[in-house]
Amino acid sequence: MLGDGDEYNWTVLSRARNVADVVPGSAVVMGSGIGNYLAKIIAWDFEASDDDPMVVLDLVPLTPHAVEQALARARVPV
Repeated sequence: MLGDGDEYNWTVLSRARNVADVVPGSAVVMGSGIGNYLAKIIAWDFEASDDDPMVVLDLVPLTPHAVEQALARARVPV
């Protein structure tokens, strides 16, 4: 996962576990050696490759665990 000039993060689509989940507007969990984080899919960018487009992501500054805790406090099923 890398950043771009618009301060979005990006990765390539081939790294997704399930490509059908990676659509603009959806939320995904992305991870690295330092942890897992939530991100919103902004767009697919086919300029670099028609076969393996870049996925543009907006990092949500919350961990999945923090979201689970907030949902539990609100008694909203996950």
